[in-house]
Amino acid sequence: MSDEAPEDFKQYIIQWIEADAIEATKNGSKMAILYNKMLAQIRRTPGPISDTKSLKQIKFVGVKTAVMLSNRVLQLCKANGWEEPVGFMDEAEAHKNAMKKVDQLEEEESPTRPAKRARTSSYVPKQRSGAFAIMVALYLKDREGRGMTREQISQHGAQYSDKAFTTSATSMYSAWDSIKTLIKKELVYVTGRSPKMYYLTDEGKELASKLKTAVNIESSPMQPNTIGNSSFDNGVRFESSFEKSSPILNRNIDVGSSRQSAFRLHNPAHNSRLVSEVLSSGSFTHDSQNRVYDGTPYEIWTKDEYEVVIYVDNREIRAQQERDFFRRQLELANLKCDVKALSCGDVTWVARHLRTGREAVLNYLCERKRIDDLCDSIKDGRFQEQKNRMRKSGMTHCFYLVEEVSMVKERAYAIMDSIQTGIAQTMTNARIYLRRFKDIDETTEFLASLTGVIKDLHAHKNLVVLRPRDICNQDHYNEMLVKFREKFETRANYECCHLFSSFQEMMGKTTQMTVKELFILMLMTIKGCSLEKAIVIQNRFPTPKKLLEFYHQQNAHAPLETKKQLMVDEFKTQVGNKKIGKVLSEKIYDVWGA
Repeated sequence: MSDEAPEDFKQYIIQWIEADAIEATKNGSKMAILYNKMLAQIRRTPGPISDTKSLKQIKFVGVKTAVMLSNRVLQLCKANGWEEPVGFMDEAEAHKNAMKKVDQLEEEESPTRPAKRARTSSYVPKQRSGAFAIMVALYLKDREGRGMTREQISQHGAQYSDKAFTTSATSMYSAWDSIKTLIKKELVYVTGRSPKMYYLTDEGKELASKLKTAVNIESSPMQPNTIGNSSFDNGVRFESSFEKSSPILNRNIDVGSSRQSAFRLHNPAHNSRLVSEVLSSGSFTHDSQNRVYDGTPYEIWTKDEYEVVIYVDNREIRAQQERDFFRRQLELANLKCDVKALSCGDVTWVARHLRTGREAVLNYLCERKRIDDLCDSIKDGRFQEQKNRMRKSGMTHCFYLVEEVSMVKERAYAIMDSIQTGIAQTMTNARIYLRRFKDIDETTEFLASLTGVIKDLHAHKNLVVLRPRDICNQDHYNEMLVKFREKFETRANYECCHLFSSFQEMMGKTTQMTVKELFILMLMTIKGCSLEKAIVIQNRFPTPKKLLEFYHQQNAHAPLETKKQLMVDEFKTQVGNKKIGKVLSEKIYDVWGA
């Protein structure tokens, strides 16, 4: 029998799927329909099927089916004594076989050669790959080891990579994804939370130096006097209590005359007496030369330096077949639109710097709901959570858009009172602007109109963009924004905002949750425990530990039936939706007390 396997396994695969389809039909399985669709597609395929990749490209053949068929091909080859085709093996097995062949060839060529040394593999990123660009950018732009943010690395590393540092509608992966490999290989390490700061390790610096030399990348020359000779805020100056109280401004000093003066520019706290006076007076320090306010760096973007772009969440679709409906409709209205996975809200607007490409989130946020989705979110508590997250975003203009689609209105009639109450609370207590539309087309028209208004408003506005080195939590994120607004927005035509990257990191649902919020979500996973009930329980037991101690220490020796009814007794004074019943009390005991 020949040791060579056939080049095309199409006929074998057709036979196997036909047999599976007959078997599924006999058993009355719905898989028979899928098998028949697969057969039709495979028969229409003009080319040969010679590997797993060509199998996956056929319609109706999923990943699991392709792996199953590949295993059958390998079993067929083994049974007939054929050489197993590499294309149908998984990557690990294929690599193992390839290395085995190399070893056999080397032994045949030089049988008397001494035993080979063990292979020592070290990671070297491919030229113009994402990892290559990240390492070169860190090596060239962070000589002093102060660290760089993701945004800075993306900006400086883009010229060294063939792949973009941002994802798009057509690609889910970007050059930035290589950072995980670099951290795993201990070439890069990360500190901080928001924004995270990235540094090269000693091994990373050594490898980056070799990469730079290998591809002949020139280093940008250091210019120590650049700071003294350049404008820090594009000609815009702000008064501050620190500047007014500092007698140093009344002296004539040549900033570029000495290295010491350049250092003093980098260190705004050069006069401890003056700083202590300012702090004792209760005001915040402001260094307009270096653009630092109360220890937080910022940038000034003049009205001509940025453009307004609307961002739509990638989960906002019209139908499975029309996933890019919003983008197409907004682009038809001559508006710049992009699709992103937003951490808060469904639509927001960003300012994109024309020269650097950096993005700052503007103070506008929309949450879109169909009436049936609104019903579900009221029932499961998401409605209240989403409103709270919109409030925590620090946006001054929040919109709640409700689409009253006629075909799903019947579902809303059952809880119409709850919907009316929720809408009224949104408009009054939450201070969120609510609009009702009859369909998705009206929503799109409103978004297009609102984008036009925002662009007109920002045609005359300069932006104060916060660039904090570290943000502790969502409250800290908001406090900084409020502090900057009180300082800068007292002047006309100025608006304070965070970087879009800071907004994404801090507004995530789980990354910055407090213990209180996480505990409430944990309680709501118990069937029958609504948001109101969870809040009541959390007020009595502030942390999960307190609830566990209540069951396992305070009532450790109580009878089983008594333990199951502890929640009923504990909250017997509550009324309405906040009252805990016997069934729910038993379920809480099963989770936390058993």
